[in-house]
Amino acid sequence: MKVEVRTAGAADLAQITPLYWQLFQLLADWQPFYLRPAEPDAAFLQRTLTDPAADILLAERGGEVVGFLMLQLQHTPDYTSVQPRPLVYVVDVLVAESARRGGVASALMAAAEQWGRARGADYMELSALAENRPARVFYMSRGWRPAAVVYRRRLDD
Repeated sequence: MKVEVRTAGAADLAQITPLYWQLFQLLADWQPFYLRPAEPDAAFLQRTLTDPAADILLAERGGEVVGFLMLQLQHTPDYTSVQPRPLVYVVDVLVAESARRGGVASALMAAAEQWGRARGADYMELSALAENRPARVFYMSRGWRPAAVVYRRRLDD
């Protein structure tokens, strides 16, 4: 069945919230010393839906929401050594477990690329936890390359 991607609206919050629960649980499972399952921030999601420099893209299959991608139009830091330019930052992305490996993530990323091009961005950034090997493999297969590595150390180690 074909995946359709569209921009979310306020009426879609009820479908986005359970996906955020899944995302937050996954993140907490991977890094329980740093992350915890949390209530999705409804006010933040609502602001994102009305922000002209951000959107939530929904992937639907057969009328059912099976994934989402939140993105923002940002600009590179204002440092003299950094090339000034707009970029798309992928804040969050999740594909429902039942829909993984079925083209949903590819459809969302293609829509995100189109969204960015339409807003004058010439590149995209995102972060993935080191433990999220399937996502990192997926991104690499689509031409993404690591640009920085964040190191963390617990002081009681």
